[in-house]
Amino acid sequence: MNILILNIILLIFIFSKSECKDNKNEDNLLFDNFPEFRNIPSQELNVVNPSKYCKCHQKTVFFKYQSLIGEDNMNEDVTNIKIKDKEYFVTYCIRTVSKYLIDILKSNNLIRIGRDNRTDVNLYWRNLAKTSIAQKFENKYQRYNHMLDHSELSNKERLYQNYRIFRDKYPNDFNYIPETYTKDDVDLVLSNFKNYTVSENNLWLIKPKNLLQGKGIRFLKSINDYKKGNLVTKYISNPLLINNKKFDLRVYLLETGHDPLKIYIYKEFFARMATEDYDVDIKNLDNTFKHLTNIHVQQKNEKRKNDFVLSYQETKDYIEKEYNIDFSKIWDDIKDIAVKSFITLNHIETNKEQNYTLHSNNLFHLSGFDIMIDRNKKSWLIEVNDHPAISDKEVEVLNYKLLNDILNVAGIVPYSHKTGLAYEEECKYKDTLDEVIQQSICEFTRPLGGFERIFPKKENIDYYKKFFKKVTPNNQVLWDEIKKFDLNIEENNKFIKREL
Repeated sequence: MNILILNIILLIFIFSKSECKDNKNEDNLLFDNFPEFRNIPSQELNVVNPSKYCKCHQKTVFFKYQSLIGEDNMNEDVTNIKIKDKEYFVTYCIRTVSKYLIDILKSNNLIRIGRDNRTDVNLYWRNLAKTSIAQKFENKYQRYNHMLDHSELSNKERLYQNYRIFRDKYPNDFNYIPETYTKDDVDLVLSNFKNYTVSENNLWLIKPKNLLQGKGIRFLKSINDYKKGNLVTKYISNPLLINNKKFDLRVYLLETGHDPLKIYIYKEFFARMATEDYDVDIKNLDNTFKHLTNIHVQQKNEKRKNDFVLSYQETKDYIEKEYNIDFSKIWDDIKDIAVKSFITLNHIETNKEQNYTLHSNNLFHLSGFDIMIDRNKKSWLIEVNDHPAISDKEVEVLNYKLLNDILNVAGIVPYSHKTGLAYEEECKYKDTLDEVIQQSICEFTRPLGGFERIFPKKENIDYYKKFFKKVTPNNQVLWDEIKKFDLNIEENNKFIKREL
């Protein structure tokens, strides 16, 4: 009998030791994958509680503004949690030169994974898009800051080619890009500009299709300046001016999905200013400091006497006072341009996504739209920047606010790096379609900060629907849901009200 008891005790001891050994092996495996976890006992995070309209009650990480911003974006729906189980630590991998983004992630206690090729992280951020990265995302809680095919907007030639398809079909609705000749129009260029001579009322620009930062842009002076492959685009010669200087508006747009399509505009834009007085003296067209507003161009003007950026409030106030213009109407036009521009490539993105095993909310993308306003109060889209600079010191505070707000809208959910399951319980959905719709509704009710959702909205779905080449089930069901009750987040100065 005593021998039997001893054997039982021995078996219990062996079993308990083997169980501890298995747990230790699991920990070692986790530390092999994430050696950064070893010396971190726990992770404190601010999280935002979902609104009552969000059927899935998972909390997302809340990114608090830095003190230099001078604003407090905290509110009563933000709480603090401490994660002690290391497999749920919230991580990021980053390939960027933006110190602002690094500061934000560090100050909000996210853990940086040092190896650049890691994709099994909560957030993966790159300056430049790399499509192959998206192929490696398997978990629905992971976030990557690039859509699959945004070069269709940022490439000057593809932007106009896509736009022209819609302009030809809807000429009264798609009329916001200056007339442009692409590589498809070589014969037209050679014919129409055969005897071209420069005049103040008929100015054209030559633009390389792939260069950035204003490089290679110059006035067309004769057909001899033209080379196949370059764009020829009409120059807006009657722009609004600020203190006699030419300017354009850098406006930020955030796309958080293309199936369904979800678009936000950032309320704080800024004006990019030329640094010399504007004129159309045809004898002095090579002076880029009066004709090009790109920051990288204007920084080179050693004789400049004015700043080359102007805040959105200063810009808005000047335009309204000097030109007696209601800026809200201009802003509505810019929103319209943005939504239509994203629609022109929606079918391309949707088709491409079919080749990937992605979830609808894995990807988000920030674009910089450059808008010019002429003296007829018409807004023109000049170009779209696929990876707008968020490192320019001239707009430091804006950079911090913008990046904080992007991360809050994107919504980062703590999840297990072992099982892939959420830190809190998994949400239950009827099917994949229901999951997509409910996740979108939760996204709409997150703290938006300076962002405003501009599509889909209850009041504009019917108008924009006709422009879609293909209305997917995800889009249609979300639109139907929005029409049942409008999902708008009210803002009150520093705080974001969660009640709708």
